[in-house]
Amino acid sequence: MRTPPLGTVSQESVSAGPATTGIGPDGYCRHLPMAADAALIRRGQERFTIMCSACHGELGDGNTVVADHMDLVRPRDLLDPRIRSYPVGEIFHVITAGYGLMASHADLLPVRDRWAVAAYVKVLQLSQHTDVATIPDAQRRHILDHLP
Repeated sequence: MRTPPLGTVSQESVSAGPATTGIGPDGYCRHLPMAADAALIRRGQERFTIMCSACHGELGDGNTVVADHMDLVRPRDLLDPRIRSYPVGEIFHVITAGYGLMASHADLLPVRDRWAVAAYVKVLQLSQHTDVATIPDAQRRHILDHLP
């Protein structure tokens, strides 16, 4: 066999743990395996816009021209209460493995980008279904001060 190119990783050395599957010993992961900072959310938004919004819509509600022409099954409304209840690991798992007619995106998005998209989906869900009155005053002021 030829020597593998520099920087490649053999399939045997890749672990199939919670960080790469979204599933831990107690089921789907409830937390990201990395910090949910602004850079990760921005990356998730960028990847979501490129990879997901044509079918799921920019808001994640599934209202798109593409979806209107999907006769078998419409893309899921990511704001639906059932899907809002998914832990972040389940969203990551769907992106990784696919679901129904949605193909796996594992070959299109690296692991970190899949987590970024999953985190962004949770942000989208919260942005559409959070009562502003439930946010503590200091955080609410901070959010309002940073709106574009």
